[in-house]
Amino acid sequence: MTTNNDKVLCKARITFIDSVTKPVIKQLLDDLLEDQVLNDEETESVTEENSTKTEQARCLIDMVWKKGRKASEKMIVDVQERDPGLYDKLGLDPRQPAKMTPSSPQLSQQEVRQVSSVLIPSTSDFKEGILQRKGCEV
Repeated sequence: MTTNNDKVLCKARITFIDSVTKPVIKQLLDDLLEDQVLNDEETESVTEENSTKTEQARCLIDMVWKKGRKASEKMIVDVQERDPGLYDKLGLDPRQPAKMTPSSPQLSQQEVRQVSSVLIPSTSDFKEGILQRKGCEV
């Protein structure tokens, strides 16, 4: 049975494959191995059997997606922690908040969204990029 997170991860697949960097792939593999989502053989196969970054990214996201909801959620959280810019670009959220529409500009009281207590330092360029994407003046 395919869940919402599986569908979300699947939709983000192409953007992930095109945008993730090789260092982030390696970090995600380490995280997923530590979280016991992947085993040693699986992590090794991603890097050893796939020579390009694109092939490694495709192999990784497909492997995790096939493992189901919990694996997909863990990968989404790991992407958020390892590459917040990529996470934003992918539009991933393991908690599946409701999408805001022009007719309902605010979230209802039932739609609670958790906030991370971890602060991640960012550069001025990163902040300017976010502001520019949101249409704000820098």
